[in-house]
Amino acid sequence: PGPHGLHVHEIGECKAPRFESSGNHFNPDDKKHGLLNPKGAENGDLPNVIADGSGKIKEEIDAPHITLEEGKTTIHRKDGASIIITENPDDGMTQPTGKSGDRIACG
Repeated sequence: PGPHGLHVHEIGECKAPRFESSGNHFNPDDKKHGLLNPKGAENGDLPNVIADGSGKIKEEIDAPHITLEEGKTTIHRKDGASIIITENPDDGMTQPTGKSGDRIACG
């Protein structure tokens, strides 16, 4: 329960338990991490989500710097992409992952 970080990662693979097979944050525009970064965030940086008391998350997420259309920012590609939930919320600035802790879920 509580707030958690949410990021799109560069590889569509989720090998438990640490999900490191998903690679780094999706970042074809080569930006620094963090939605609060004044120079712009990585493409895969998403707002934090909140899990209810049973651990369920019900959120609508906007990802304006990612597309399914052909081009540099598409996640519709050979390697795909994955969504990672982290144990802690992302602070929006700290490099490289916003102090968001371990990866706890992947899809």
